[in-house]
Amino acid sequence: MGSMMNVAARWTIAGVLAGLLLAAAPVAAGESLTVYYFHRPPYYETDEAGQAGGFLVEITRLILSEAQVPFQFEEMPHKRILSRLREHRRVSSPGWFKTPERQRFARFSQPIYRNRPLCIIINRQLAPRFEEAPEMARILSSDLTLGVLDEFSYGLWADGQMARFKPKTYRLAGSQGSLLEMVLRSRVDYMLIAMEEAMNILARNDRAAVMGRIVRIADAPEGNQRPIMFSLGVDEQTVTKIDSAIERVRVSEPYARIVRAAEGP
Repeated sequence: MGSMMNVAARWTIAGVLAGLLLAAAPVAAGESLTVYYFHRPPYYETDEAGQAGGFLVEITRLILSEAQVPFQFEEMPHKRILSRLREHRRVSSPGWFKTPERQRFARFSQPIYRNRPLCIIINRQLAPRFEEAPEMARILSSDLTLGVLDEFSYGLWADGQMARFKPKTYRLAGSQGSLLEMVLRSRVDYMLIAMEEAMNILARNDRAAVMGRIVRIADAPEGNQRPIMFSLGVDEQTVTKIDSAIERVRVSEPYARIVRAAEGP
């Protein structure tokens, strides 16, 4: 009896270990890829018909179709997306900056888009504090409060500048829209944002156009590159296949048309 129980226990342990190994292994390449996005126009949004939209979503749709990788989009708050990407599921999310911390739990594709340079949106009453295009050091060394989104990266250059100058900062565990509202209501003084996103906000939001001002940053470098971020549950073969599709799509007319519409003149 004891011998039989030992055998049964060994088989039980072996089964548990096998299950753990399967859970940790990348999912087979033929299965559908879930693509998470969150509401942040013009990059990501859900249209009136309930379909995923925004120009990074449209670019991702082109790429995955070209790669012949089955996929579906799912909207989710950005902090939950990061949590899901830490799990070994077949999931991804486009447009996240490639940082050393994220590289510890995710794979990244080639860039699918490069932002225009960073600027700030500032409350209109405070805009006279700066000349037309101050340098980043002058902005961050002021006594004004910068609003940032919790767990967001603003790119290696901006993150480094913030670490160096340590501006007065308010961290919000919300959305870009909520952060903008805080600027407009003078709850925080300004926010960092890519130029195309800032122009889109002021074009679509009459109140923001009246209450906010765009201020260029004189020494802002070329904008940040935006790849697709994958969980480690997505196999390298799939990522390589998607990288090849990115190379083809980025020189295509449909890609150029999407970018022209997003960036404007």
